[in-house]
Amino acid sequence: MFAIKLYIKSMLVQIKGNQQYRFNYFLTLFTVVFHYSVQLLAIWITLSHYDSIRGWNIYEVSFIYMFFILSYGIMITFYAGFRDFSGMIHNGEFDVILIRPHNPMLQVMSGRLELTSFAQIGSGIFLFFWCNHYLEIHWSAYQIYLFIQGIIGAAFIQAALLLLWSCLGFRITNTSALTRFGWTLNANYLTYPLGAFNKTTKLLFTVFPLGFISYYPANAILDKDHFAFSNLGNFSGIIGILFFMLVYLFWEYSIRHYKSTGN
Repeated sequence: MFAIKLYIKSMLVQIKGNQQYRFNYFLTLFTVVFHYSVQLLAIWITLSHYDSIRGWNIYEVSFIYMFFILSYGIMITFYAGFRDFSGMIHNGEFDVILIRPHNPMLQVMSGRLELTSFAQIGSGIFLFFWCNHYLEIHWSAYQIYLFIQGIIGAAFIQAALLLLWSCLGFRITNTSALTRFGWTLNANYLTYPLGAFNKTTKLLFTVFPLGFISYYPANAILDKDHFAFSNLGNFSGIIGILFFMLVYLFWEYSIRHYKSTGN
Protein backbone atom coordinates (compact mmCIF):
# COMPACT_ATOMS: atom_id res chain seq x y z
CA MET A 1 0.00 0.00 0.00
CA PHE A 2 2.85 2.38 0.83
CA ALA A 3 4.45 1.65 -2.55
CA ILE A 4 1.20 2.56 -4.34
CA LYS A 5 0.95 5.84 -2.41
CA LEU A 6 4.56 6.59 -3.35
CA TYR A 7 3.78 5.90 -7.01
CA ILE A 8 0.72 8.20 -6.98
CA LYS A 9 2.70 10.97 -5.28
CA SER A 10 5.44 10.66 -7.89
CA MET A 11 2.87 10.90 -10.69
CA LEU A 12 1.32 14.05 -9.15
CA VAL A 13 4.73 15.70 -8.88
CA GLN A 14 5.42 15.01 -12.56
CA ILE A 15 2.01 16.37 -13.59
CA LYS A 16 2.79 19.62 -11.79
CA GLY A 17 6.21 19.70 -13.40
CA ASN A 18 4.71 19.42 -16.87
CA GLN A 19 2.44 22.38 -16.17
CA GLN A 20 5.50 24.67 -15.99
CA TYR A 21 6.08 24.37 -19.74
CA ARG A 22 2.57 24.27 -21.14
CA PHE A 23 3.44 25.46 -24.65
CA ASN A 24 6.03 22.71 -25.03
CA TYR A 25 3.54 20.17 -23.67
CA PHE A 26 0.79 21.13 -26.13
CA LEU A 27 3.31 21.29 -28.98
CA THR A 28 4.38 17.75 -28.14
CA LEU A 29 0.73 16.65 -28.13
CA PHE A 30 0.32 18.15 -31.59
CA THR A 31 3.44 16.36 -32.80
CA VAL A 32 2.12 13.00 -31.58
CA VAL A 33 -1.26 13.53 -33.27
CA PHE A 34 0.49 14.65 -36.47
CA HIS A 35 2.70 11.54 -36.40
CA TYR A 36 -0.26 9.15 -36.22
CA SER A 37 -2.17 11.17 -38.81
CA VAL A 38 0.72 10.74 -41.26
CA GLN A 39 0.78 6.98 -40.60
CA LEU A 40 -2.97 6.79 -41.19
CA LEU A 41 -2.54 8.84 -44.37
CA ALA A 42 0.06 6.30 -45.55
CA ILE A 43 -2.53 3.54 -45.08
CA TRP A 44 -5.07 5.56 -47.06
CA ILE A 45 -2.60 6.15 -49.90
CA THR A 46 -1.78 2.45 -50.00
CA LEU A 47 -5.43 1.44 -50.13
CA SER A 48 -6.32 4.14 -52.65
CA HIS A 49 -4.69 1.95 -55.30
CA TYR A 50 -6.60 -1.15 -54.19
CA ASP A 51 -10.17 -1.78 -53.14
CA SER A 52 -9.03 -3.84 -50.17
CA ILE A 53 -6.19 -5.83 -48.63
CA ARG A 54 -7.13 -9.50 -48.40
CA GLY A 55 -10.79 -8.47 -48.11
CA TRP A 56 -10.17 -5.71 -45.53
CA ASN A 57 -11.30 -2.24 -46.63
CA ILE A 58 -9.85 1.07 -45.44
CA TYR A 59 -12.14 1.36 -42.42
CA GLU A 60 -11.45 -2.19 -41.29
CA VAL A 61 -7.68 -1.71 -41.65
CA SER A 62 -8.04 1.55 -39.70
CA PHE A 63 -9.87 -0.42 -37.01
CA ILE A 64 -6.79 -2.65 -36.71
CA TYR A 65 -4.60 0.46 -36.47
CA MET A 66 -6.87 1.83 -33.74
CA PHE A 67 -6.08 -1.12 -31.48
CA PHE A 68 -2.37 -0.44 -31.88
CA ILE A 69 -2.63 3.30 -31.07
CA LEU A 70 -5.10 3.05 -28.19
CA SER A 71 -3.36 0.18 -26.40
CA TYR A 72 0.04 1.85 -26.83
CA GLY A 73 -1.28 5.09 -25.35
CA ILE A 74 -2.66 3.28 -22.30
CA MET A 75 0.54 1.29 -21.83
CA ILE A 76 3.04 4.12 -22.26
CA THR A 77 1.21 6.26 -19.68
CA PHE A 78 2.63 3.97 -17.02
CA TYR A 79 5.59 2.27 -18.70
CA ALA A 80 7.44 5.20 -20.27
CA GLY A 81 10.31 4.68 -17.81
CA PHE A 82 11.18 1.40 -19.52
CA ARG A 83 11.40 3.01 -22.96
CA ASP A 84 14.83 4.45 -22.11
CA PHE A 85 15.79 1.81 -19.57
CA SER A 86 19.13 0.98 -21.23
CA GLY A 87 20.24 4.53 -20.42
CA MET A 88 19.63 3.84 -16.73
CA ILE A 89 21.83 0.74 -16.99
CA HIS A 90 24.55 2.55 -18.93
CA ASN A 91 24.66 5.51 -16.51
CA GLY A 92 24.50 3.38 -13.36
CA GLU A 93 21.14 4.83 -12.29
CA PHE A 94 19.65 1.38 -11.88
CA ASP A 95 22.23 0.62 -9.16
CA VAL A 96 20.65 3.38 -7.06
CA ILE A 97 17.20 1.84 -7.57
CA LEU A 98 18.40 -1.55 -6.31
CA ILE A 99 19.57 -0.21 -2.94
CA ARG A 100 16.18 1.36 -2.19
CA PRO A 101 13.64 -0.70 -0.20
CA HIS A 102 11.02 -0.65 -2.95
CA ASN A 103 10.08 -2.78 -5.94
CA PRO A 104 12.50 -1.98 -8.81
CA MET A 105 9.77 -2.13 -11.45
CA LEU A 106 7.57 0.30 -9.54
CA GLN A 107 10.50 2.69 -9.13
CA VAL A 108 11.21 2.66 -12.87
CA MET A 109 7.52 3.25 -13.56
CA SER A 110 7.46 6.12 -11.07
CA GLY A 111 10.50 7.73 -12.66
CA ARG A 112 8.65 8.96 -15.72
CA LEU A 113 5.02 9.77 -16.49
CA GLU A 114 4.24 10.09 -20.21
CA LEU A 115 1.49 12.72 -20.27
CA THR A 116 1.69 12.98 -24.06
CA SER A 117 0.05 9.55 -24.08
CA PHE A 118 -3.24 11.43 -23.80
CA ALA A 119 -2.73 12.42 -27.45
CA GLN A 120 -2.33 8.76 -28.40
CA ILE A 121 -5.34 7.72 -26.36
CA GLY A 122 -7.37 10.58 -27.83
CA SER A 123 -6.31 9.64 -31.37
CA GLY A 124 -7.29 6.04 -30.71
CA ILE A 125 -10.71 7.01 -29.34
CA PHE A 126 -11.36 9.33 -32.30
CA LEU A 127 -10.35 6.57 -34.73
CA PHE A 128 -12.62 4.12 -32.90
CA PHE A 129 -15.73 6.30 -33.34
CA TRP A 130 -14.76 7.18 -36.92
CA CYS A 131 -14.35 3.51 -37.90
CA ASN A 132 -17.47 2.49 -35.98
CA HIS A 133 -19.51 5.10 -37.88
CA TYR A 134 -18.60 3.65 -41.28
CA LEU A 135 -18.47 -0.02 -40.27
CA GLU A 136 -21.82 0.22 -38.46
CA ILE A 137 -20.86 -2.40 -35.90
CA HIS A 138 -23.82 -3.57 -33.84
CA TRP A 139 -22.24 -3.90 -30.44
CA SER A 140 -23.51 -6.84 -28.45
CA ALA A 141 -22.46 -7.48 -24.88
CA TYR A 142 -20.01 -10.12 -26.10
CA GLN A 143 -18.44 -7.77 -28.65
CA ILE A 144 -17.99 -5.12 -25.97
CA TYR A 145 -16.25 -7.78 -23.88
CA LEU A 146 -14.04 -8.70 -26.86
CA PHE A 147 -13.08 -5.06 -27.33
CA ILE A 148 -12.21 -4.44 -23.66
CA GLN A 149 -10.22 -7.65 -23.24
CA GLY A 150 -8.52 -7.00 -26.59
CA ILE A 151 -7.33 -3.54 -25.50
CA ILE A 152 -6.18 -4.91 -22.13
CA GLY A 153 -4.30 -7.78 -23.76
CA ALA A 154 -2.70 -5.48 -26.34
CA ALA A 155 -1.54 -3.06 -23.62
CA PHE A 156 -0.02 -5.93 -21.62
CA ILE A 157 1.79 -7.29 -24.68
CA GLN A 158 3.27 -3.89 -25.52
CA ALA A 159 4.31 -3.44 -21.88
CA ALA A 160 5.90 -6.90 -21.99
CA LEU A 161 7.85 -5.93 -25.11
CA LEU A 162 9.30 -2.86 -23.37
CA LEU A 163 10.10 -5.00 -20.35
CA LEU A 164 11.76 -7.59 -22.58
CA TRP A 165 14.01 -4.96 -24.20
CA SER A 166 14.85 -3.79 -20.67
CA CYS A 167 15.84 -7.32 -19.65
CA LEU A 168 18.12 -7.54 -22.66
CA GLY A 169 19.66 -4.27 -21.48
CA PHE A 170 21.21 -6.13 -18.54
CA ARG A 171 23.28 -8.08 -21.07
CA ILE A 172 23.67 -5.73 -24.03
CA THR A 173 23.74 -2.49 -21.96
CA ASN A 174 22.56 -0.28 -24.84
CA THR A 175 19.35 -1.54 -26.48
CA SER A 176 18.16 1.73 -28.04
CA ALA A 177 18.68 0.42 -31.60
CA LEU A 178 16.86 -2.81 -30.72
CA THR A 179 13.95 -0.85 -29.24
CA ARG A 180 13.66 1.33 -32.35
CA PHE A 181 13.75 -1.79 -34.52
CA GLY A 182 10.96 -3.34 -32.44
CA TRP A 183 8.65 -0.34 -32.75
CA THR A 184 9.43 0.05 -36.45
CA LEU A 185 8.48 -3.60 -36.89
CA ASN A 186 5.24 -3.00 -35.00
CA ALA A 187 4.33 0.11 -36.98
CA ASN A 188 4.93 -1.57 -40.36
CA TYR A 189 3.41 -4.98 -39.71
CA LEU A 190 0.75 -4.54 -37.03
CA THR A 191 -1.30 -2.01 -38.99
CA TYR A 192 -2.30 -4.54 -41.65
CA PRO A 193 -4.19 -7.87 -41.51
CA LEU A 194 -1.95 -10.89 -41.05
CA GLY A 195 -3.57 -12.48 -44.07
CA ALA A 196 -1.58 -10.07 -46.22
CA PHE A 197 1.64 -11.82 -45.19
CA ASN A 198 2.98 -15.31 -45.82
CA LYS A 199 2.34 -18.31 -43.58
CA THR A 200 5.72 -18.03 -41.86
CA THR A 201 5.09 -14.43 -40.80
CA LYS A 202 1.58 -15.27 -39.69
CA LEU A 203 2.82 -18.15 -37.54
CA LEU A 204 5.69 -16.09 -36.12
CA PHE A 205 3.37 -13.24 -35.09
CA THR A 206 1.04 -15.76 -33.46
CA VAL A 207 3.64 -17.69 -31.45
CA PHE A 208 5.43 -14.47 -30.48
CA PRO A 209 2.15 -12.66 -29.85
CA LEU A 210 2.62 -9.44 -31.84
CA GLY A 211 -0.51 -10.26 -33.82
CA PHE A 212 -2.55 -10.00 -30.61
CA ILE A 213 -1.77 -6.30 -30.30
CA SER A 214 -4.06 -5.29 -33.14
CA TYR A 215 -5.00 -7.89 -35.74
CA TYR A 216 -6.45 -10.74 -33.66
CA PRO A 217 -8.68 -8.60 -31.39
CA ALA A 218 -9.93 -6.61 -34.40
CA ASN A 219 -10.65 -9.82 -36.31
CA ALA A 220 -12.54 -11.24 -33.32
CA ILE A 221 -14.94 -8.27 -33.44
CA LEU A 222 -15.24 -7.88 -37.21
CA ASP A 223 -15.18 -11.65 -37.92
CA LYS A 224 -13.35 -11.23 -41.23
CA ASP A 225 -10.74 -13.98 -41.53
CA HIS A 226 -11.27 -17.66 -40.82
CA PHE A 227 -8.23 -19.91 -40.46
CA ALA A 228 -6.68 -22.27 -37.92
CA PHE A 229 -5.76 -19.59 -35.34
CA SER A 230 -8.38 -16.94 -36.10
CA ASN A 231 -10.46 -17.72 -33.00
CA LEU A 232 -7.50 -16.93 -30.71
CA GLY A 233 -8.58 -13.29 -30.82
CA ASN A 234 -11.33 -14.23 -28.36
CA PHE A 235 -8.59 -14.84 -25.78
CA SER A 236 -6.36 -11.80 -26.45
CA GLY A 237 -6.67 -10.54 -22.86
CA ILE A 238 -5.58 -13.84 -21.31
CA ILE A 239 -2.74 -14.26 -23.82
CA GLY A 240 -1.52 -10.72 -23.16
CA ILE A 241 -1.50 -11.17 -19.39
CA LEU A 242 0.23 -14.56 -19.62
CA PHE A 243 2.88 -13.14 -21.96
CA PHE A 244 3.51 -10.25 -19.56
CA MET A 245 3.83 -12.64 -16.59
CA LEU A 246 6.32 -14.75 -18.53
CA VAL A 247 8.46 -11.70 -19.37
CA TYR A 248 8.16 -10.51 -15.75
CA LEU A 249 9.70 -13.78 -14.58
CA PHE A 250 12.54 -13.15 -17.02
CA TRP A 251 12.84 -9.63 -15.54
CA GLU A 252 13.18 -11.05 -12.01
CA TYR A 253 15.76 -13.55 -13.23
CA SER A 254 17.73 -10.81 -15.01
CA ILE A 255 17.83 -8.63 -11.89
CA ARG A 256 19.19 -11.50 -9.79
CA HIS A 257 22.05 -11.95 -12.27
CA TYR A 258 22.63 -8.25 -12.91
CA LYS A 259 26.19 -6.94 -12.64
CA SER A 260 26.77 -3.21 -12.41
CA THR A 261 28.29 -1.40 -15.38
CA GLY A 262 30.61 0.31 -12.89
CA ASN A 263 29.69 3.87 -13.93
